[in-house]
Amino acid sequence: MSIGFITCLADSDFEDLVVESLTSSDLPDLILEFRAISSANLTLYLENLPIDDKRRIIIHDLRNLQLPPTQSALSTISIDSGSPESIRAEVARALRDFDRSNKSDLGIRSDLVMVTGTSGSPGISTIALNLANELSLAHQIHLIDSDSYRKDLAFFLGGKRDEPSIRLHSRLSISQGEFSTSAHLQIADGGAAPELGQALSDRRVVARSYSDLLEMAARIIFVVQPESNTIYELERFLAARESDLFQARPIFLINKVGQTRRQLSIQRRLQARIGTYPVSLAPLDLKAIELAKSQYSPLADVAPRSKLRRAIADLARSLVE
Repeated sequence: MSIGFITCLADSDFEDLVVESLTSSDLPDLILEFRAISSANLTLYLENLPIDDKRRIIIHDLRNLQLPPTQSALSTISIDSGSPESIRAEVARALRDFDRSNKSDLGIRSDLVMVTGTSGSPGISTIALNLANELSLAHQIHLIDSDSYRKDLAFFLGGKRDEPSIRLHSRLSISQGEFSTSAHLQIADGGAAPELGQALSDRRVVARSYSDLLEMAARIIFVVQPESNTIYELERFLAARESDLFQARPIFLINKVGQTRRQLSIQRRLQARIGTYPVSLAPLDLKAIELAKSQYSPLADVAPRSKLRRAIADLARSLVE
C-alpha cells in the first residue's frame, strides 16, 4: 500500500529538496500527494480528504497544525532544514512511531539475542547454531529459526527444513518462530538484514517479522565477511542504528577472515567503520565447517579445537559475562 506525503513549507527550495529526497529514496511506496502553499490551503485539503485508512504523512513548518479528527492514519513531521539523509531518517522514524502506536507494544526482551548480518552468506545460520550450542553447555537455550527466506537450522542437524521443532540435547531446543517459556536465552536467526528504513515501516509479513525481532532484541550480533560489497550493507545498518531505528547496541562479528592482502585490507576498512562498537573476528575454516555439515553436528562435537569454534565460544562467553 502506498503512503502519500503532503508538504507545507515556506521555503520552496527546501520543499523541493524534501520532495526529491523522498521520491528518490528506498522508503516504501512514498508518493507526493499534495504541496500546500499555506496553512489555510493545507487545512482545506485535509478537510476534503475522503474518510479512509490510507496512510499519509504531513511535512510542515507550521507552529500550530490542527488535524481533522476523521483522519486517523495521519503522521506529521515538523522540519524546516536538513540534509536528504536526515529528512529520510525523520520520515522513517515517523512511520515507525506510527506503526508502534497502532499495534501492541512489543517491548524489549532481555533474553533475546538476534543474529543477523549482510547478504551473500556471511555465515549467519552457522554462527547462530554454534553460538546457541556453546551457550547451552551451561544454560537452557532456545534457538529460533526466524529467517523468512531460508530455514536451515534443522537441516544442519539432519532434520527436514520444514520441521517445526527439534532438540539437539536436553539444554538446546530449536523451533521455527516460537519463543520458549523456560529458556535462559533465546537465540534468533534473523537472516540477512533488509533495508531497515523500509522494513520498519513495511506492512508485509516478511518485513514485519524481521523488524519485530529487531525491536524486541536486547542484543544483536551482526555478521559480515571481508568482501567489498558488504561495506555498503554495513554502512546502511550502522546508519539505521545511529538514527535510532532500533535500540539494541550491536556486536559485530567479522566472519570468514582470511589472510590474503585483499581480505586483510577489507577487514581493516570494516573495523574502521564499525568504530567503537564491540567487534569479534572468526577465521575462515572450511575444513571444520565441512566436517560439521557432513556429520550434522555443531563444531564443538567434531572440531572442538578449531580456531573457529574457539572464536564462537569467546563470543558466547561475552554474552553471559
